[in-house]
Amino acid sequence: MSENLYKLFDENNIIYNDIIKLMFFFNDVFNECNNKIVIRSRKLDFYDLFFYMLNYNSSINETHASSNYNFNANYNKNISENAFINRLVKFDYNHIKEINHKFIDFYYKLFKIDINNIVTATDGSNIKLLSSLNKHFKLNKNNHYTNATISCVYDVNNNLPLFMNINKSFNEVDNLLKQLNNDIIKKYKYKIINVTDRGYDDIKLIKYYLQNDILFVSRITKKNSFITKLENNNNTTFTINLDDNIYKLRIVKYTNLKKPDVQETKNELTQKINELNLKINLTKNNRIEEKSNYDNLCVENKSNNIELKNIKLKKINKKNIKNIKNIKNKINKVRILKSISKKKIIKLEKEIDNLNKDKNKFKFKLNQLETYEHSDFYIVTNNLKYSFDELKEIYKKRWCVETSFKFEKTVLNLNQMNNKNIQLIKQNIYIMQFICIMNAFINKLLEKIIKKNYYLNKTLIFKSLHDDIFILLKKILINKKCTFIKNKNKKKEINKKFIINKEIKKMVNELLETLKLLSKYQIKNKKDRNYTRIKKRINNNKFNNRNAISNG
Repeated sequence: MSENLYKLFDENNIIYNDIIKLMFFFNDVFNECNNKIVIRSRKLDFYDLFFYMLNYNSSINETHASSNYNFNANYNKNISENAFINRLVKFDYNHIKEINHKFIDFYYKLFKIDINNIVTATDGSNIKLLSSLNKHFKLNKNNHYTNATISCVYDVNNNLPLFMNINKSFNEVDNLLKQLNNDIIKKYKYKIINVTDRGYDDIKLIKYYLQNDILFVSRITKKNSFITKLENNNNTTFTINLDDNIYKLRIVKYTNLKKPDVQETKNELTQKINELNLKINLTKNNRIEEKSNYDNLCVENKSNNIELKNIKLKKINKKNIKNIKNIKNKINKVRILKSISKKKIIKLEKEIDNLNKDKNKFKFKLNQLETYEHSDFYIVTNNLKYSFDELKEIYKKRWCVETSFKFEKTVLNLNQMNNKNIQLIKQNIYIMQFICIMNAFINKLLEKIIKKNYYLNKTLIFKSLHDDIFILLKKILINKKCTFIKNKNKKKEINKKFIINKEIKKMVNELLETLKLLSKYQIKNKKDRNYTRIKKRINNNKFNNRNAISNG
């Protein structure tokens, strides 16, 4: 990285000043929350609870025991695990929800993002929780665990989760309607373009969009009645009548794949594969017969050798010599037959391999044709201004919400929540949202340093948040000897400087060094990358006999 870019980390420069502004913001909102929940002097205040939860949820390897150990080691305290859990059970998760809401507003204002032009994606993901939460969520058929759905409205241009919640219902449409009526989303919902995948193409949701003047881009299934409106040009505008009101909609069909260069039809390929399967089975049967014949020859050869050995042990006479010659002739004949049989087996095996190769070639072609047939995208939208290509690009951005869930499940603690208390579960959900907002903040903060067509390593960002950044933030914010002093001259907003003492300045510099290190790990963004969703069934055994677990 060039020295000019590194200067952005120096004091009084862009990144440095944005970090200081973030410190002021956290100082204000955390103090406000701390004053609400701390009525009298306690061992644990809001800062302790909040940063304990951040440590617990920012790594999939964390447990309450390890988080308690890390907290006591990092902040030189001696507080028990049960003390944290008992305090968290009484802590209202809405405080974290409110902090997230203010953090998103701060993010948009600091980076001067136009909230009138936000593209969001909505999706849900299934998680499994303990069976003891059966009052709040649905038990599986074996009563081993409960199922819940995490819903997320995600700002795809800024990689920012605007709203997250946990639901008992698996009805994605109902869950989204709840979110759109939430006070936090209401301020954005008339300004956003909401993108959804198949499963959200219910007429009830489309009716809500149209009646509330919300722009949407929704992928629909091939069975949807709107597809009948599609004309040959793959881009059709049509009208729909809902409650005596006429609305204009647009349906688009496209595919991301090129048509494969395959001359045969699907039926021809299937027929060839079936014919080859018959040949392979016949050849395998011949090989089995030949292998049986070879084994019999081996047994015969062994018995002849034993017989020859026994004769040689007797006294030599004319009769014995004659018998030895006869047995040797038998052995030679058997050896010749064995060699012939062995060659036949090898030949049959090669034939089977060649037939399998031919079959795999035809199967590959068939798979290409089937993939191409199922790669059609049918999109419905009420946005009539965007071009065909712009709609395709907007829908592609929806993948961000999928990768967000992937990181929350594989790097953060979303898939390992073994808490028995619903209050703790909801706290964890909103804490993970806060962690994702921090990730978005770091990406935006280092935007000028990131090379063109590159992006920061997200896994490393989450690791640095867990290992370094959250620890430094807490030390900066709770250091009683350090106080933030704002410049009283409000008229000179542009030249405003932030005055901090040496102790805070040292910790802020440590934070800047961490960010500088993160900026070195950039990954090249590959064009036209095809994403495939890998479905993995979770190991249900880890949820068995969980009623005895005492982690909250």
